[in-house]
Amino acid sequence: MDMHELDILPEGTTKIEALIEKYPLSFFNLANSKKPVMPCELSELAYLGDKIKGLNIILDNAEQYESKDLWPFIGLDYLQLSFSDTDVFFEDFGNLQNWLLNLDNLKAIYFPQIHEGSELTNLIIHSLSANKSYPLIVIYKAKKGKRVKQRNKEPTQIQAPGNRKIYRANKVELTPEGIKKIIAKDKKLSSAPAKELFFSGPLEVEDGEWLLDADGLFFEESEEIAVSLSGTDSLGNFNCSCRCYWQPDEGGFYFASRVPIKYTNYTTDSDFYMSIKFSEVKITNSGICYLKGVWLQSNEQWIIEGELSKNKFKTIAL
Repeated sequence: MDMHELDILPEGTTKIEALIEKYPLSFFNLANSKKPVMPCELSELAYLGDKIKGLNIILDNAEQYESKDLWPFIGLDYLQLSFSDTDVFFEDFGNLQNWLLNLDNLKAIYFPQIHEGSELTNLIIHSLSANKSYPLIVIYKAKKGKRVKQRNKEPTQIQAPGNRKIYRANKVELTPEGIKKIIAKDKKLSSAPAKELFFSGPLEVEDGEWLLDADGLFFEESEEIAVSLSGTDSLGNFNCSCRCYWQPDEGGFYFASRVPIKYTNYTTDSDFYMSIKFSEVKITNSGICYLKGVWLQSNEQWIIEGELSKNKFKTIAL
């Protein structure tokens, strides 16, 4: 793809037509422009919406009159998004959300002002990443930004699920090369401090045919689950450990195959294996990790699920 970076928004049809005449087969990225633009300023570019691959926009409060001007631009690869009004009306978010849900090609979004973890960014990230086959890159400015005032003060259960990776950076360039630099610096943020991502507790097995416990579980959203398990079945007591890696298919799940099972009644070289798939993983505001998945062993499968509590487990033997 032949991409041209534009520092400023072309003003007037004459300049736009001259630009298209010079680069008839090119696409244009305005995500790194020096000044964000209001949606109403994009009206003259509307007929070229399919050629615009990046925008730097500023909204007042996500109301309908703003979002309707964005609809010509749904083929974006990059988006820089900020709000001039700190009192965002969440009851009006549906207007903006409809547009966000149609940005199927978006690779990265940068919030230069909004504080990470706010209800607003959670809503935006969830809308953009819920059904993605590849991770959405989410970037926040390294220095502390302004918090968005929330009209609803009740605790939110939104954890911004979806296929996304979150980073923090001092200097952001929304281009393929710029994104690679940010990833290389390894500034990725976890959705919660590492110490809060260790869990343990019992797991329920379908029909209660045997017993299973998660002795220690580490969870990194859209990355992996590292888990140590123990239990008792018809062959006796056992334990096993594995890493379940994120798979984007079927809406996303974590999977590990051919994991060795160690039974206390058998030698260490005995041929026992299982596979495990976690289809649901949620962490509530109260710190409970809800799991649901399938245990596959000896051509049989059992649904497993449970609510695990935080603990101070620091290592998982794999």
